[in-house]
Amino acid sequence: MHIYIDESGSFTFDVKEKLPWSVVGAYAVDEARLNDVEDALNALKLKVNAPEETELKSQDIDTKRPGPYLEFVRDLADIGGLFVPSIVFCPIDSKQFYMDVAERDRTLPHGDAGITSEKRLQLYLQANVLCELVNAALWGSVGYFSKFSASTLSEFHWFVDEKAKVDDFVNLYVRGYLSGEGTNFNYAPVRSTHLSLDVFYGFHGRADRAGFSVDKVLRKFRFVDSKTTVGVQIVDQLTGGLRRCLKQHWEDNELVAKALAALMIQQEPWLRITGQGHGVEGVRKSLLPITHKFERSVSTGSSVLDLLRIHAKRIA
Repeated sequence: MHIYIDESGSFTFDVKEKLPWSVVGAYAVDEARLNDVEDALNALKLKVNAPEETELKSQDIDTKRPGPYLEFVRDLADIGGLFVPSIVFCPIDSKQFYMDVAERDRTLPHGDAGITSEKRLQLYLQANVLCELVNAALWGSVGYFSKFSASTLSEFHWFVDEKAKVDDFVNLYVRGYLSGEGTNFNYAPVRSTHLSLDVFYGFHGRADRAGFSVDKVLRKFRFVDSKTTVGVQIVDQLTGGLRRCLKQHWEDNELVAKALAALMIQQEPWLRITGQGHGVEGVRKSLLPITHKFERSVSTGSSVLDLLRIHAKRIA
């Protein structure tokens, strides 16, 4: 299993920003289809007249001409990969709320005492959403590929676009997120009665078969340069395209959102989590493909999110 992770957006609070969305996304694909994924990206470059040897960024796609982008997303759907986004909405009037939660939640690396500045809050949000995404991408991949390509679950290769100090934060906390040690959400995976998880637990499970080894799952987790990693460029297109939907930049935002939803799945309650954070004590909920740490506290009113939840595939 290859899982590529990249982000789109600044994770900052700006009074001039009307739709302050930021997105971190993961694209998971069977390693046997990597050549097909590269071919899909090269086909997109050809259609938008971009040199094959250059790094194609999401802003290189014309929002008034979505045809090439839609064909690219459909190509990925045919290949059989999975797109899992995690989002955060940063309206200026919620800045103090985020700051308060961040102060209670956790500290930054290298001895920083807390989230005491806007820059540190930005790092906190970006890294925190990325950690949440790793969890969603892991269980989304386990659920999806156990149905369609179970053998690829024997080993996970994680490729994350490098972002300096954010990397340090993630390295410190991502294992805690997967193993249920975070102070906001403790994840409690439930063994499925609908899906065959034998391959996953056979390679990553503990000896007592009661859980899984985080170190085994994250053994091959590294930060990479997007210029030399095709998979990161792929997920840059997906996260950028989704953020443009949320910010209403496409000429037809609903059309693009529905296309992206074909790459997502509904992560139903067979992979449940137990909320143990601020304001959500004891709440049981599904880990949906559109995860949002603060969704109970910050209202977004986005019709795009509703479309994605409706049109994402069900596999249980």
